Amino acid sequence: MIQKDTALLIIDMQQDFVREGTPLCVAGAAATVPVIASLLADCRNSGRIAIFHIVREYEPDGTDL
Repeated sequence: MIQKDTALLIIDMQQDFVREGTPLCVAGAAATVPVIASLLADCRNSGRIAIFHIVREYEPDGTDL
């Protein structure tokens, strides 16, 4: 059961981490997308959970990673 004081933090779910051929692509990361999308939908549907999307920005070539 989800408690009232529960929060969902989604950190760094940026396209470049899952897109094949990008400098920041993480092997296996694409498989996490449907799982996170389902969890996010469940949390939104509950209407009782704070949802935070944390995004860090980098240069396109990843030099400032």
